[in-house]
Amino acid sequence: MSFDMNDAEPQKTSELIPDGTFAKVTMTIRPGGIDGESEIDRALLKGSKDPSSDVRMIDAEFTVTEGRHARRKFWQNFTVAGGKVDEHGASIGWKISKGTFRAMIDSALGLDPDDMSEAAKEKRILRGLADLGGITFVAKIKVETKEDYPDANKLDRVVLPNEPEWKKIMAGEDVPA
Repeated sequence: MSFDMNDAEPQKTSELIPDGTFAKVTMTIRPGGIDGESEIDRALLKGSKDPSSDVRMIDAEFTVTEGRHARRKFWQNFTVAGGKVDEHGASIGWKISKGTFRAMIDSALGLDPDDMSEAAKEKRILRGLADLGGITFVAKIKVETKEDYPDANKLDRVVLPNEPEWKKIMAGEDVPA
């Protein structure tokens, strides 16, 4: 058997998505083998590399869905349990992640973040964190630099429906970084 490489696609670039890029992205959750609190979150979470840590995370893969960076990917972890706690014993990482997840839902569904009607509140209730798998929303992407690590793309923030960039991206327009 032979393999004809003449019709192979050109090699993809390893350049980062430019800092400040606005794009529509879809989040996929990469299962980590640790059960979450909900039945649908079985084997969903990932543990810390530090065996003494109680941190549990969602390992998220983001894929740009449209535009000049379509099909490009970046990855990020979101703490959902454990780690540093506030004065009330609540996980600080979870509070940050929960705010990001709510923003993802608002962006994906076109919900005004100030809408606290019963209908909007109902749409923000998840059966489990697995419900976030496959969510598509508008994101602002950043380049993160860390000492001793290569630069990487990360989610800077979720773009909400009350922001002008959200409307432009949802209409298929190109928004400069």
